[in-house]
Amino acid sequence: RRGAAFFSVSQLKEESGSAYIAVIPYFRNDEDAPRALLLIKAIPFLQLNRDNLITLALYIAYFISEFIDTSTFAAAAAKYPGLDPAIFKELFRLQKLYRDFGTESVLIRFRADYGDMSKEVASYIESETRGLDLSYSSCGEHCFVLVILPLTDYSNASVFTGRVRNKIVTAFSSFKGELEDKVLPITGDAVLPLLDRVMEP
Repeated sequence: RRGAAFFSVSQLKEESGSAYIAVIPYFRNDEDAPRALLLIKAIPFLQLNRDNLITLALYIAYFISEFIDTSTFAAAAAKYPGLDPAIFKELFRLQKLYRDFGTESVLIRFRADYGDMSKEVASYIESETRGLDLSYSSCGEHCFVLVILPLTDYSNASVFTGRVRNKIVTAFSSFKGELEDKVLPITGDAVLPLLDRVMEP
């Protein structure tokens, strides 16, 4: 059973007692047995609450999902061979967090059309990301930058894109150009449809 369950001490028979006060499993969607368990032997009483346990479950899910079988996003990798494989992995992880915990994350595509300065604009956008954020840029006729904002909702993503736009206008005020952005919530069951949506014109 994958749902959360609570047992008071009075409900437990003496012979079925446990050395742990909380057990947090990590499941893959297609498996019945957990991939990993976080076992808690001791924790301050006031911190043993539902919110903190959910937060711990979220952390373990996020970090254990680092070990994803790459076949999971093989279709996306085949269609977008130029993208950094870390993009596929991170999108898959955040999709799972959304399904399991309702945790919001956002995928943003910037399109920079600043002529010869497009590459510099793309680099500037990447420099605006935070430690947990992931970005990837590619330049041809114009440049595009993909930015993944983990644990960020749509409204905060809009603040981020607005700040980036204002800084670009200021930093490149001497150059004529255009900066477009598309913001999508990271949801769904597969990476490829999400990438298709963000990459379409």
